[in-house]
Amino acid sequence: MRQHLPHPKKLSRSFINKLIITVFIIFCVTSLFSLWLYSYESKKTNMAKHSEYLEYLSSNLTLPLWNIDKDWIDSICNSFVKNEIVSLLKVTTDDGETIFSMVSENEPSLIVDKQSILYNDLFVGTVELGFTKRINQKSNFQMLSRSILPMFFVILGLIITSRILLGRLVEKPLNHLITRMDEISAGNYQEQQSSFNHYEITKIIEKFNSMAKEVNKRELSLVQTNLQLESEIADRMEAEKAHQESEKRYQQLVEDLPVGVFRSSTDYEGNYLMVNPAFTKMLGYDSDRELLQCSAKQVYKDPGMRKIFLEMLFQEGTIQGLSLVMKKKQGEPIDVLVSAHLVKNKEGNPDYLDGIIEDVSERNNLERQIRQAQKMEAIGTLAGGIAHDFNNILASIFGFTEAAKMCHAEGKEIEKYFDEILGAGLRARSLIKQMLAFSRQTDVKRMATSVGPIIKETIKFLRASLPAMIEIKRDFSVIDTIVWADPTQIHQILMNLCTNSAYAMQPQGGTLLIALDEVELEVDQHYRIRDLALGRYMKITVMDNGYGVKPEFIDKIFDPFFTTKPRGEGTGMGLAVIHGIVSDMDGAITVSSSPGEGSSFSVYLPVHIGDSDVSTSRSMIPLQGSGKILFVDDEKGFLVSGKEILEGLGYEVKTASSGEESLLIFNENPDNFDLVITDLAMAKMTGFKLAEKLKETKSDIPVILCTGFSAGIDQSILDHREINDIVMKPLLAKELTDAIQRVLEIKV
Repeated sequence: MRQHLPHPKKLSRSFINKLIITVFIIFCVTSLFSLWLYSYESKKTNMAKHSEYLEYLSSNLTLPLWNIDKDWIDSICNSFVKNEIVSLLKVTTDDGETIFSMVSENEPSLIVDKQSILYNDLFVGTVELGFTKRINQKSNFQMLSRSILPMFFVILGLIITSRILLGRLVEKPLNHLITRMDEISAGNYQEQQSSFNHYEITKIIEKFNSMAKEVNKRELSLVQTNLQLESEIADRMEAEKAHQESEKRYQQLVEDLPVGVFRSSTDYEGNYLMVNPAFTKMLGYDSDRELLQCSAKQVYKDPGMRKIFLEMLFQEGTIQGLSLVMKKKQGEPIDVLVSAHLVKNKEGNPDYLDGIIEDVSERNNLERQIRQAQKMEAIGTLAGGIAHDFNNILASIFGFTEAAKMCHAEGKEIEKYFDEILGAGLRARSLIKQMLAFSRQTDVKRMATSVGPIIKETIKFLRASLPAMIEIKRDFSVIDTIVWADPTQIHQILMNLCTNSAYAMQPQGGTLLIALDEVELEVDQHYRIRDLALGRYMKITVMDNGYGVKPEFIDKIFDPFFTTKPRGEGTGMGLAVIHGIVSDMDGAITVSSSPGEGSSFSVYLPVHIGDSDVSTSRSMIPLQGSGKILFVDDEKGFLVSGKEILEGLGYEVKTASSGEESLLIFNENPDNFDLVITDLAMAKMTGFKLAEKLKETKSDIPVILCTGFSAGIDQSILDHREINDIVMKPLLAKELTDAIQRVLEIKV
């Protein structure tokens, strides 16, 4: 509630009132002081007069009191009593008799005193005299009355004079200043000159003019600022509206993107802060909320990859196209490509990470199918040469076998023929292994790999399969260079490049050169070989002197489905697959060719700092041993030959041609056997099933799996099935005894 304020007083009236009060107070104080001073002096005068009168009476009454003459005393006293100032007069004799007494009861005495009367030093009586206050008070009042009237006129003069002076000197200038302030408040900022001659008023007017000018200036500035603020507010509102629309479009874009989008914390467990529907659907969750309740580590198939992913992200800040395997809600693996960016706070510490995930499972499956189809295409190209080489091997086996039989009939030495037959068998096994390794459809498993031995094996395979009119040469500057790669993919790269070169040299033939070198990629080469970082690379070169590639086709030869072969002779996927494999290894492939002069393909792979497991040549003589072995196989020839070889090396061997038969033999006396060797693919009961049955009876019995078909068999399956070792058919006695020695040593 608004409080009612009293009406302000005028300055002149307030000044005059205060001046009158001040003068009146001064007058009162002065008058009281004057009255006190006058009273004091009057009292002092009366005291002197009282003493004088008392002395006079004492001297005049001495003789009458001596003579005790009452008439004389009365006459003297009556003359004094007539004085109006006397209020008390009493005369007594020496014996206390009052001779004369006069007391005024209505007038109190101001001064009362008595004096003894002596005559010739004899006491004759006393006289007492008192003066009245009335006369003194009357005198004081008259003095006060005389001083009040002048003071009244003085105050009246001050009022009139002050009113006139204040009106001219104060009130009028103040009213002018009030009027000027009203004008300034009304917006009139024009400068006005002072009509007063007073210095102070002139200065105040000048200050008011300066203030008006400054107020005018600030008002104009405020108006301009307000206009600017209104414009900025309008712009900001427009920008805010645009930002909201942009956020809405961004949110809609994120939700509609067919790839996964996520935001997560940067700790090892990782909490998802935001996911889009595509990511949720990709991992098989029912809702975004359900996925947000899971940790980031939880969706990795191998949780350790979460740590590796974070370390790479902290080091680089950004990751593009990192291949990972994640896990769906039900546990199924899913191949993804992850691109992520680390976001830091104001202090520079990791805050969160944003990322995009693309499901590449179908793409990887398609690529594997394409690579497999391309392998089959290459196998088809080499089929004639492979058949020719197998025929040569079979011819050698037949020839040396018949020669051995003839010599044996004649009683001659036949061991050298068996050595030749064994050598032909080893060549056939090597050819089969290479062909299976090249054609096998397996997942990519990269490791530290020495390329030189792989190229040597590939050259052996090519020499056995390519036409005789194609001469194969090699030029190795290094042999033990190590790269991080899948050996099967290295084999595939060489096979595809070499079969393409062989096709280009048909029908007249030519020279195929395979070179291996280690190079240091310098700055000038970095610009010529795109997508390669500076550093050490292993360079594989495949060169031919065929018909070459036309200039207009050079930039297209790595495109999918592009081929210069006639219809039905090529899919156009060979070089495209090689380009993809090399790019996945962070390498590059280049080509140089001129029509009629041949082509040269160079593959650059980063050198890996580390070691690879390089096999060394070992003695092929099987070792002697001891132990009781149960040998199971449904191939009678392998069963008989294996039994004789093992018994010849010192082992005790029991044989069985099926899983059921082996179980009967084993269950009769399980402690009678130290080891079981079994075939994988047998009728009614496989080697895996047999191993499970044997372990149920004797849990510590070692089992070696012997098979000629390795598809789908890896170490994890062997560990799960409790298989101790595996050997591949066809095999030598040395390979079988080595496996036996390894298993029995572990058991011990």
